Amino acid sequence: MTDQDEPAMPAASSGEPETPEIFLKTLAATLKNIEGIDKDLVEILATDILVGTPAKDASARAQAAIAKLARTRAMPAKGEQADADG
Repeated sequence: MTDQDEPAMPAASSGEPETPEIFLKTLAATLKNIEGIDKDLVEILATDILVGTPAKDASARAQAAIAKLARTRAMPAKGEQADADG
């Protein structure tokens, strides 16, 4: 992907410097709007990691949420299990 293909990050609306919290919120919002990106994963990152002052256990919470998401996705849907047993 070239620089031209990447979505532009909007600059801070005022002439004041962008704070880390505003940057992270803007980053999360931008990621959510990119076509083909994993929206569930972005939501986890936006909730636990991409925040101005993350909780002390933010990485552990994000890791647990990602593991739960992976387990959910790894389980076949109820109808697919019956089809596989055929």
